[in-house]
Amino acid sequence: MSLFGFLRTIVFSGAGIAMIGGCVPDGPSRHDEVVACSMEAIEAARVEGQEEQEEYQFGQVATMAIGIDGSSYVVDRHPSSVRQFDAEGRFMRWIGGQGEGPGEYRSVAGVSVLPDGLLAVWDRTLGRVLLYGHRGRYFDHIQTRIRAPNVERAFVTGAPNEYYIKVFTVVPGFGQSTGDARGEYGFVRVGRDGSVLDTLFVPGDYDIESASTVAVWTRGGYRSPFPIRVLSALSPMGYYIAGTNVDYTFAIYHPQGAVTVKRDEARVKVSPAERDEWEARVRWSESTFGQAWATVPEWKPAYRDLWVDADGRIWVERYMPAVRDSAFGLGGMREDEPEITWSEPLVLDVYSHNGEFMWCVSLPSYADVLASRGLVVWGVVRDRLGRETIVRWRLRRTV
Repeated sequence: MSLFGFLRTIVFSGAGIAMIGGCVPDGPSRHDEVVACSMEAIEAARVEGQEEQEEYQFGQVATMAIGIDGSSYVVDRHPSSVRQFDAEGRFMRWIGGQGEGPGEYRSVAGVSVLPDGLLAVWDRTLGRVLLYGHRGRYFDHIQTRIRAPNVERAFVTGAPNEYYIKVFTVVPGFGQSTGDARGEYGFVRVGRDGSVLDTLFVPGDYDIESASTVAVWTRGGYRSPFPIRVLSALSPMGYYIAGTNVDYTFAIYHPQGAVTVKRDEARVKVSPAERDEWEARVRWSESTFGQAWATVPEWKPAYRDLWVDADGRIWVERYMPAVRDSAFGLGGMREDEPEITWSEPLVLDVYSHNGEFMWCVSLPSYADVLASRGLVVWGVVRDRLGRETIVRWRLRRTV
């Protein structure tokens, strides 16, 4: 039985709320005062070295985790590797290596720091979780029969000996298609012996019409022309956060009952000039690849992404008004591919595990946040050629 089969729902209506930074659904009849953004990100360190130093060169950073000592574990896709850097960005050590022997991996799809400070690495190709201890020494692994898809945020750890791995699932009652927007992915909870203890389906009942959209690689990562989607994330505490981004609403599915966080604010309109660029890109893709794509909407959805950090805090990346930025687009594989030259500031709302608004913070439009613990954020920034640099920001209150 799914963990969410017995959840009751407590919905806190958003009627009458006009929040700048978010709302605190602390009871059925309570709404908080207006909260302004009160946090700024100060760059504190970069992972940089000489060109000949292999340990400082990255092909494509996939994900990161923050150790309890403030160090960072970085997963690179090309080639697949795990490296540890200290809090100041200095290289410490390689973790494991390529292969199929003890402590080795073929394709790292996720990395997580356990409550006791141990490092867990998910190798989706070999279907095993590798465990590393003090100074990155390998000491054990958990073999599973899971063959998981290659997706982002594919691995979460919670309490000791609780490992969550993202898989394809089919939500009961939705038929047998794994392409349904509501049931494509879920998580399995794996025990210490590698057995599947539970399957966690994305909860909620969402009635949206999803459509395929083009994806354009920019300095801010992959961007698409504002798709309406169901977004979900698994907390390290073992429950889902999920919502549809058509408006600013998401639900926190605590075992004691679901809490809905809602923010009433007008959505951002797509400016005519920005819309023209996206429509040109869509038309080019349709004529080049012979596939029909979704049309560019008049209004942007409320938020682009939803994820949970190591402390169980919920991060919501909002859609914002765009500005023209000739350095934002990286250009395409072909000379005739239309470029996107509009970027949005990276604005993130942060909520506690129970839905209490904490702060919002803005980062460069060409940055990706990959991990957070305490008041420290790690991520990547990209230059005009798309080259990635790992950066640590320190969050500081401004008001």
